Amino acid sequence: KPTGTWTHLQYISAFLQPFLPNIPGEYDLAAQYLGVADTLVHKVNAKYKVAWNHTDYATQHPNPKLDRRIYTNVDYVVSVSESCTEAFRRMYPAFSQKAVTVENCLARELIERKSLLPAAGMYREAGETVLLSVGRFCEAKNFEAIPKICTVLLKRGLSVKWYILGYGDRETQIREAIQAVHMEDFVVLLGKKENPYPYIRMCDIYVQPSVYEGKCVAVREAQLLGKPVIITDFSTAHSQLRDGTDGMIAPLDFDGFTDALAALIQDNEKQEALKAACRSTDFTQYKEAEKILRFAEGRESYAEDISSGALKASSHRPFTTLKSYLSMTALPMQAPYCARGSKKRTAAYAFCISQTAASAVRETQVCLRQAGHSSALSMPMTPYRRHFLKRFCRRLSSITVILFSATSYA
Repeated sequence: KPTGTWTHLQYISAFLQPFLPNIPGEYDLAAQYLGVADTLVHKVNAKYKVAWNHTDYATQHPNPKLDRRIYTNVDYVVSVSESCTEAFRRMYPAFSQKAVTVENCLARELIERKSLLPAAGMYREAGETVLLSVGRFCEAKNFEAIPKICTVLLKRGLSVKWYILGYGDRETQIREAIQAVHMEDFVVLLGKKENPYPYIRMCDIYVQPSVYEGKCVAVREAQLLGKPVIITDFSTAHSQLRDGTDGMIAPLDFDGFTDALAALIQDNEKQEALKAACRSTDFTQYKEAEKILRFAEGRESYAEDISSGALKASSHRPFTTLKSYLSMTALPMQAPYCARGSKKRTAAYAFCISQTAASAVRETQVCLRQAGHSSALSMPMTPYRRHFLKRFCRRLSSITVILFSATSYA
C-alpha cells in the first residue's frame, strides 16, 4: 500500500475537508505551490489551476486514486525540472499533456544583498575548509551521513568544519549520529535561519548529500553566489548542474561520495574553475516566470479533453486541505470560520501536526492565545465527525494529530 509523508498529507487533505471554507473571490489563475492541491481544486474559483511538484514523483509513493481525483481537475502540473516532469509522466501517462516544466527563479540582486549580512555562529580558522549543507532535516537530505563522512576526511589529514543549516523532524537522529562518532567540534547544526545567504557566502564548498531531490533551490543559490558545489548522483542530478563545469556530481554511495569530496577539497584549481563557471552563468531563470503568465492565456485543449471524456472529471465528493502543509505545521490560521444555524456549538479548535505530542500541544496553545479564544478551525462537532476524526488519527503512524474541542456561544 502507498505509505510515506506524501501519502499522509493526502489523507490529511481528504479527511479535513468538512472544516474548510471556500476561498473568496474569482481568479484568472490559481496555483498551489506547496502540498497536496485539494484546496486549489475544490475551494478556489479560478479559470486556470496549476499544481506544483518539487521532487522526483516516483520517490513519493502516493495514493494514485487520490492523485487522480486532483490532477483530473487541474489544468497544469508544474515540475521544477525536466527530469521531474518525465518522472511524473511515467507515473501518470494519462496526464502527460498537463505536465510542464517551470524552473525555479532566483532574485540575484536580493540574494547578493542579503548575503552581505553577518553569519552568526559560523567561524573560520586558519587553514580550515568550511563545508555547508542546507535543507530540511528529513530522510531525503541524508544529513545523518555527514558525521561519518567528516571522520573519514579528518583521518585523511584534511582540516574541515561542516555546518548544517536547517530544521526538521530528523534533528534528533542527526545529533545522535554526530555524538556517535564524536564529531561535535567538526559538525555544527546552525538551526533554522531566515536568511541562509551569509552562510553560503562564507563557506568554501557547498555540499548536498541527498538521496533524492527535485531541483534543489539551495544548490542553485550557492552557484549564484559563486561557490563550488558537489552533489550526489540522485536521479535528477544531471538536470541540477553541468557535471565538471559548474559543479560536481559524485557517486551516491558513501565511499564514492567521500572520495569525490576529499578530491575536490584538495584540488584548489578545480574549485576556482567551478567558481568562474558559476559567476559567468545566469541562474536567475527569469524567463521561466513568463511561462506562469502564459498559463492564464490558457490551453483550451485541456478543457476540450475533459468535456470529451478523454480526461473524465471525478464524480467523487470533493476533498479539501488546509492551505498547505506548512500552514498546518505553523498554525497561522487567523480568521475563524463558524458554521451557522446554532447559537451553541461545539467547535474543533485546532489541528496541529508535529512529530511529538508535547510540541503539538505547545504550538496549538500558542495558536489559541493568538486567536484570542476564536477558533482556528471551527465547525459543529457532530457524533459522526468525532468518530470520523478518531478513525483518521489512528491511521497515521508518524504524525501526531491533536484535536482540541470546546463549547462556545455565539
